[in-house]
Amino acid sequence: MGELVDVSLFLDNSTIASLRGKVFGHDGSILTFKEGVIAKKSRPREFIFYRNKKSWINDLVKENIFPKVIGLAYIESQDGDNYRFKLDPTLLTNENEMLPWLMLEDLQKGYAKPAVLDVKLGTRTWEMGAANDKVLRHKMKCSQGTTGSLYFRVRAAMWYSPNPDDWPKDGDASLLKRDFGTTCTKEELMKFFSDFFHVKDLVPKFIDKIKKIIEGITILRQEADVRIYSSSALFVYDAEDPSKFDCRLLDFEKTYFNVEVSAKRFNESIEDCEDSVIPALEELVHCLNAL
Repeated sequence: MGELVDVSLFLDNSTIASLRGKVFGHDGSILTFKEGVIAKKSRPREFIFYRNKKSWINDLVKENIFPKVIGLAYIESQDGDNYRFKLDPTLLTNENEMLPWLMLEDLQKGYAKPAVLDVKLGTRTWEMGAANDKVLRHKMKCSQGTTGSLYFRVRAAMWYSPNPDDWPKDGDASLLKRDFGTTCTKEELMKFFSDFFHVKDLVPKFIDKIKKIIEGITILRQEADVRIYSSSALFVYDAEDPSKFDCRLLDFEKTYFNVEVSAKRFNESIEDCEDSVIPALEELVHCLNAL
C-alpha cells in the first residue's frame, strides 16, 4: 500500500444521478459524487487491471479507451452525504484488509442531460474455475437476445428520445433495462440504436471510438494474451450539448492476463477461453454504419 491521501467528497443525490443508479442497477455497488468521480465496489482482478494500466498498459495503448483511474479508496467516515476517504493512488492492496473501493473519473462529469448506453460485450461472462451450474446459467443467458448472433446485448440505457411514446419513461428520460437486451430481435435493436443515436453527427465519431477500442484490445491480446470477460462498452453524450460525448471500455473484474497460464491452472481449453469482445465491437461498428 502506498502513501494515503485524505479525500472529502459529497454524494450526488440529484434526480439524474438517482435515476441512473436505478436504471443501471448499481444497488449500492457504485457511489456517484458531485465532484465528478465514482467509487465502485470491485474485486482484485479489476485492481490488477488498473494497476497494470498505470504501470505499462498506457505505454502500449495511447488512446483513452478505458476510464481514468484515481486510486483505491477506503471509507474513513460518513456524515450524511459527506464521505471521507483515505485514497491510495498506487492501487496497491493489502490482502489482509477489507477490499477498498475503486475510484474512477465519472464519464458523465459536467453533462447537463446525460444519455447513457451500456452494451455488454462477448459470449463469456463467467470467470475461470466457476461451478458448472453457474457456467450453464451464464451460457443460457449468453444465448438469449442478440448475444448469440451479434456477440453483444444492450444491458441498459437512459436517453432523451425524439420519439418518447415508443419507450418506457421516467420523467422526460426514456429507459431500457436488462430484459430488453435478452429478448429483443435485431430489428428491435436497430430501432433502438436509431433512436438513441439520433444525433447523426455523433455516429461516425462513436464508430471511430469503437475502432480505437478494437485497436487497443488487439494490442493487449498480442502483447499480454488478455481475455476480458463480462466487460461493457459505455456510450455517453450530453443531450443538451452533443459536442460532449465519449465511449470507453469498462468492467474488468473478470480480466485475465497471460490467459494460457490460467487456462492450464483451471484445466480449460484455450478455445473455451475466448471472450469474443473484438467480434462484438466489430458487430457494433456494422450496426452503427447501417444507421
